[in-house]
Amino acid sequence: MYRLPGLRTLDGFNITSEEIVKAENLYGMDLDDRKNIFNEILPEEEFIDRRINIAEVKNNISKKKQY
Repeated sequence: MYRLPGLRTLDGFNITSEEIVKAENLYGMDLDDRKNIFNEILPEEEFIDRRINIAEVKNNISKKKQY
């Protein structure tokens, strides 16, 4: 969904706004905002990206598995 922003249906189902936001967050679209909020609240701490699924990692893994 993130890579195909014009996509409105997938496998016969309409794509919801929630799913679009989740896809954008998976790719880190909100990462700068998260860093800024974190740094305002805890300026002495180091920000760590704690997303469960990191899209870049998934892409690298799938590329390595191709033969």
